[in-house]
Amino acid sequence: MPPVDNANPLLAAVVAALAGVRTNQRVFVMGEAPLLRRALAAAAGCEIVTEGPADVVVAVFAPDVPAAVLLVAPGGRVVGVAADLGAAERTAERHGLALQHTETVAGRVAWSARVRA
Repeated sequence: MPPVDNANPLLAAVVAALAGVRTNQRVFVMGEAPLLRRALAAAAGCEIVTEGPADVVVAVFAPDVPAAVLLVAPGGRVVGVAADLGAAERTAERHGLALQHTETVAGRVAWSARVRA
């Protein structure tokens, strides 16, 4: 699967929107996604962080989700992309996440979840 923002800028925009980043929140983006990094840095009004914990951790690819869960701050969000809704639900369940929002775009599902308490 190609990087989210190279293959489809609309998908990158949806992921950024689902991240729900607010001013001064710490944001960590796993992998290469320059467009997504710029959009999230602009939303936060500060640079993307290079280490956790972070309020929002973007793990576009499923193999990155376990590391994302370890990097997310209490009360924070993990955002990713799955092949379909079922895959998003399985990924969330497998990693102790409560799926909050999903959005189908470009043949994939962008999702946002919180770590279960």
